[in-house]
Amino acid sequence: MLAESQSRVLAAIYGEAVSDSGDLPSAPLAFTPSNNDAGLALYRQGVEARAERALASRYPTVKRLLGEQTFAALALQYLRAAANRGGDWSAFGECLADWLVGHSLQRQVHYLVDVAQLDNAVMKVAESALAPANVDSFARLAQEAETSRLVLNTALAIFVSRYPVAHIWHAHKHPNPQETVAFGRAKVMLSHGQGQAVLVTRSGWQVRVEEISQQQLLLLKAIQRGDSVARLFAQSAWPEAELLAWLQTMVASGAVVGAEGVN
Repeated sequence: MLAESQSRVLAAIYGEAVSDSGDLPSAPLAFTPSNNDAGLALYRQGVEARAERALASRYPTVKRLLGEQTFAALALQYLRAAANRGGDWSAFGECLADWLVGHSLQRQVHYLVDVAQLDNAVMKVAESALAPANVDSFARLAQEAETSRLVLNTALAIFVSRYPVAHIWHAHKHPNPQETVAFGRAKVMLSHGQGQAVLVTRSGWQVRVEEISQQQLLLLKAIQRGDSVARLFAQSAWPEAELLAWLQTMVASGAVVGAEGVN
């Protein structure tokens, strides 16, 4: 009910139709109220400011890529679209990446959608409850590898992109992205048309974004599917010692939090 009420209020103050062309306005969209609409104008300005802050909080890398002015215009356009299409205002901004597909900005910055998806994944991991580690459950693995599987943390995301999004993300955490090693690596990978698989995890309140290899991706996907530990070892291209070392790293980082029986 709250989402419906908020949507009706937004629709009331943004009554004009919204273009789906994906083009940003050439100038900030002005609101000229009548004498009786002064309060509504103030409310609208407050909503716009909150919307921009909300998007900036969830999509800091997108904001760094676009710059203050372009991002502000994008936030306003997204708000206007949301107001006319309804939806859950409490989840404002979660669908930005989907909305950007085909947008004129995405055609200029080809990796914009993927960076938005990564920003959103980072926020979701930051907001998710960490699953407690069940250290005792690992004891079953030595004797029950055929019937046991590993359990991934609930605060975790795996993301595959056609672009070097992890390097782009890390570079734009720096005041001068061009001066970072990550920026140089991203530039080389972009020139070769190379993408990245990314693992997003959290330790305490610290979110980590790291590139993972194709083999690591395959193993993590197998764990997500619920493959048994025995099957993991059978399908791994790594020597047993290397796989064990990687699994220990996953446990130490909190990405893997326990073991349980295969359903």
